[in-house]
Amino acid sequence: MQSVAALHDKSETLSRICDALERGQPEMAKGIVAAEYPFSPPERSSRKYSELDRIRVFVRDRFALSGYPSTAIEPARERGERLLSAPPKLEDG
Repeated sequence: MQSVAALHDKSETLSRICDALERGQPEMAKGIVAAEYPFSPPERSSRKYSELDRIRVFVRDRFALSGYPSTAIEPARERGERLLSAPPKLEDG
C-alpha cells in the first residue's frame, strides 16, 4: 500500500503534466513524465503450465468459447484426447 504522501506526490506530478499540456507544451510534459513518473512494467508471472493443465483449463472454461467455430476448438480437443488417453510417463530414478 502506498503512503498518502506518495499518492499526493503522484497527483501533483499528474497535475503539472496536465497544466503543461493545457499550455501547449508537450515537450515539457514529456520531461516531467520521464523525470517524475517513469513507466515501470509490471512483473510477469513465472508460472508454467503443462500441456495437460492447459487442456484441463480449456475443458473447464469451454463455455466461454461457445461462439467460436468448431474449427478453432477441434485441434485443442484432439490434443486433449491424445493426452488423456496416453499412458502416464514414468521417470527413472
